[in-house]
Formats: sequence, C-alpha cells, structure tokens
Amino acid sequence: MKHDSSSTEFILESQLDTLRFAEADTDGDRALSWDEFLAMQPHGVRDSWPEHVIQQWFGAADSDSDGLVSINEYFTWMLVKNAKQHVDAIWHVFSKYDKDKSGVLDAIEFSALAEEVGFGAVAYELFTDLDRDHSGSVNYKDLLEVISKAHNEEQLQEVR
Repeated sequence: MKHDSSSTEFILESQLDTLRFAEADTDGDRALSWDEFLAMQPHGVRDSWPEHVIQQWFGAADSDSDGLVSINEYFTWMLVKNAKQHVDAIWHVFSKYDKDKSGVLDAIEFSALAEEVGFGAVAYELFTDLDRDHSGSVNYKDLLEVISKAHNEEQLQEVR
C-alpha cells in the first residue's frame, strides 16, 4: 500500500521519536527521568524554550505523575503531539494494518503497526494498555479516546 506524504511524515517522525527515546534512556529501564527527558530534546529546542516549558511537556507526558515517562506514556504523548498535525495519517496507518477491514486491530495487526512506527519492541505492552476492555483487539475509537484523554490532560498541565 502506498503512503501519502502525510502518512510517511507521521511514520518518520514516530520512528525518530522512538530512536530519541531509546538513546535518552541511558539506564535502559524503558522510562525517562526528567534529566533523560531534557537531554533527549534537540539543542535547538533546549535553546528556544525555557526549561519550565520543557518541564510542562514532561508533566504532560508523565500521565501517572510518578516522575518518570514510561515507554507507554511516551507513545501516548507522541501520538497526541503528532495527532495535532497528522490525524488523517494516523487513520491511514491504522487502516493499513486493519487487514480484514473490521475496524479493529488484533494483536498481530497492532504489532505490525507498532513495528512500522518504531515501537515494535514494546508492541505487546502498548496493545494491552490500549485494549482496555480486554477484547483482544484495539479499535480506532479506543485509540482516539486515549489520544483525546492524554490531550485533555496535557491542556490541564499547561493551565497549572
């Protein structure tokens, strides 16, 4: 299946975000401390944004407020960040892996999607987090709800 330019850009940005996470996770615990999160930011970002703004981003990504951004929290935060620009691309990528066009992704389909966007190593963890009703599948609505909830929490963090 051919990617449109928006889907390709979304996939490339997701893969880059995944690589940046892996490089920043210096202790290999699949979670970023504040120091690791800050170090992950490109020099241009660190030079352009005050540290308190980057701390707000960290707070938005750290949805359980435990002081760490887990790989699952990072995946959700990354989706929210990219959804603002690439909502059609997210649907396109989701649809690409919905092989039977059922409107849901089973674990195998989701694993293939996670692999393409750079989160293949944690596909199972992500799938079980997104499969909130334990149906053995994730539908697009579930994914949008997670994105929407995370986006609303991010907005609350910005207000604080």
